[in-house]
Amino acid sequence: MTPLRILLFGLVSLALAPISMLGLIAYMGALLLLNRRKGISGTAYEPFMGRMMMHDAGEREDVAAKKLSVTLPALPPPIWSLLMGPTMLAGRLSGYFPETFRYPGPRPAGLASAMGIRTEFFDRTRRASLDTAEQVVILGAGWGTRAYGILREWGHPVFEVAARPTQQAKLAALQKAGIDSSHVTFVEVTMYLEEEAITDTLRTVSSFPSGSTLAFDYFARQLVKAEPPLRLLGMVATASIRWFYGENIMFGFDMEPPAKDKIAARLSEHDLDLLDYEILSGEEKGKIAIYGFALASPMG
Repeated sequence: MTPLRILLFGLVSLALAPISMLGLIAYMGALLLLNRRKGISGTAYEPFMGRMMMHDAGEREDVAAKKLSVTLPALPPPIWSLLMGPTMLAGRLSGYFPETFRYPGPRPAGLASAMGIRTEFFDRTRRASLDTAEQVVILGAGWGTRAYGILREWGHPVFEVAARPTQQAKLAALQKAGIDSSHVTFVEVTMYLEEEAITDTLRTVSSFPSGSTLAFDYFARQLVKAEPPLRLLGMVATASIRWFYGENIMFGFDMEPPAKDKIAARLSEHDLDLLDYEILSGEEKGKIAIYGFALASPMG
């Protein structure tokens, strides 16, 4: 039945493609008029939309994201309905949703399942730390909603760190959505930190008490800097993000195989141990991966 379901999904999606295209145009216009002029992050929408798709497909419940979705500057309900409504309808009619909607997503992980893998990685590492942690700091919080689920009643300090324009827009959206954020302390930073700020963060974490953990995702340096063997892909990817969102991704870790050894060595330079690690597929075929996830802890 799966091939028939996939065929039906494709036919419905194709028939409704003009509606999706109209939604994309509206979304791009909202990004330009409501986001970029105010310095609000555009890339923050991508993981948020990924979690919303998983929620709407019944893969991962995120009530806070559903509430927040109707109050975000560039993603009001009409735009979301035009942009994603046709795909959701195709999924419900066919009983099939592509990898983009899956949680946690199939392994080995390809680019299509990146958001599912990413979301599950941070969910898993957060759950594993709550019994022993005394505070949670969410760096680059964007439109993330993890602070408004189980962490609401956790009883320990929760911090969200994000760029000022994005954070102010989020505070307004949370209030409009009726989501209580009184248990969260909001801290402002600049967007897309340079390498020096990244290494300073790693050094700071290495000084934390034993048992502290740092979970993060990262792009390949070869992609961000458009270096071989990802020169062409890197040029296209960075130019697309700069054109579409008006933002620059400025830092990545070396992911030349063996990528796990590379990130472990880099963390070791800052007195951190690599505890958990995953990358999108590619390395098992002798190719360089472009995106990965790591969990680190202070040595000793």
